[in-house]
Formats: sequence, C-alpha cells, structure tokens
Amino acid sequence: MERAFSLGEDHPLHRWIRGLTEYTFMQRLGMGDPGIVDYLSALLIRGVATDTLNPAADPFPSADLGTLCELQKIAREGSSQIATEAFRRLGDRNLFLTGVFPESVERRNAWRSGDLRMMTLTGKRAYQVAGELDRSQAPVMHRLSESFEVCAHGLREVRQAWEEESATNRDRKIWGVPG
Repeated sequence: MERAFSLGEDHPLHRWIRGLTEYTFMQRLGMGDPGIVDYLSALLIRGVATDTLNPAADPFPSADLGTLCELQKIAREGSSQIATEAFRRLGDRNLFLTGVFPESVERRNAWRSGDLRMMTLTGKRAYQVAGELDRSQAPVMHRLSESFEVCAHGLREVRQAWEEESATNRDRKIWGVPG
C-alpha cells in the first residue's frame, strides 16, 4: 500500500492527535497504560495520514488481510513474522473501524446484524494470536485484546473531541493550513 505522506513526530497534526489521545484515555477514561495509549495514537495517525489526502484509501485494507481462518492457516504453515503482521493488521483494522467509524460498519452491513460484535470478537482474537506468535509484542497485543471494547470506546471519544475541536476552529488556520 502506498502512503500519501507521513506524519513525523514533530508534525503539528501528529502532536495534536497524540495529545488528544493521551488526554482522552488517561484523563477522561482513566486508562493510564502508556503502551496502549502510544499504540492507539499511532493507529489513529496511520489512519489519518492515509485518509487525509485520499479519502477512498483504507489504512487497513481488508483485501490483503483475509479471514481469520485463512490467517490461522498462514500462522501454521508459513512465516510467523508474516502471520504476526497479518493478525496485528486485522486487529488494527477492526479496532479502527469499530472505534472511529462504527456507523460505517453498521451502514455497510445494515442487512446483517451483529457485525460490530463480530468485528470486536475477531479483533480481540487477532490481537491475542499476534501476541502468541511474537513474544516481543505480547504484552501490548494481549492488553489490546483484553481491553478491545474500552479502546474502541476511547477512540470514539477521541473522534468526538476532534469533531468538536474542528467545529470550534472552523474559521481559524489549523496546523499551518488555511481553513
């Protein structure tokens, strides 16, 4: 997947998203887990960096993720590094969509009920397996799996905060870009 641009740590948008995520999770939700907050900040930044210049782009494309069953087959037969990355990306995609854009999941699949729940269960399992395959990622992956619903709720809170900030600052220059 080709990236339109990257947000370095010094980029104002990167700092704003990180600060908003830290505030939401640590202050409003009381989740004082820096590893999770750092991971979720990076997740949002990857999503924003892709969507900003190309709204049709999916930062976590499903076409190359496959189903959970296909990923488990890869894990058994192939490289654990490839499988770990695939499971992590599946967890990321499901957490991003259920957290930041739950209405798109519901709207896209209005004829089927339970898609948010299924995406949550699949995301939790994907993070769990990613942690089992790569011990270096295990602590964060297992905590993401265990707190998936809280993380999704927090991401919805972050989205609400940035929408409020956006509405408040509609007529101002933000991040050095004319409004």
